Amino acid sequence: MYGVGYLNLEIANLKFDILRISYRKEAAKTDQEFLFIDSCQKIEIEQFQNIANAFFQAYSFIFGILCGGYSYIVSSDSPEYKKIDNILFENKPKEEKHKNYLERV
Repeated sequence: MYGVGYLNLEIANLKFDILRISYRKEAAKTDQEFLFIDSCQKIEIEQFQNIANAFFQAYSFIFGILCGGYSYIVSSDSPEYKKIDNILFENKPKEEKHKNYLERV
C-alpha cells in the first residue's frame, strides 16, 4: 500500500466517508486504486447509488480519471455489517485517464 486518503463529505445534507487506497503490485509493476464511499446515516440504496454515481462523475471531472472496473454497493442495517441486506454489482468500463478535467491555475 502506498497511499491512503480519507475525506468526510456532505452532499444534500447527507454525510459520507470517502476512503481511497492506492496499492502497488511490485511483481507486476502495476498500480491499483480503490475508492470506498460509506453513508454515515441510513438512506435508501437507490439514493445512495445516485449519489455515488454523481461522486464518481465529479471525481472524473476534477482529476481526469474515469473510475472503472467493478462497483459494489452493500447495504446493512448495522454499521458493523453483521447482516447484509443487499449487494448490487455493476461491471463498469475499464478505468481510463482523460484530458477533460479541471486544470489548476
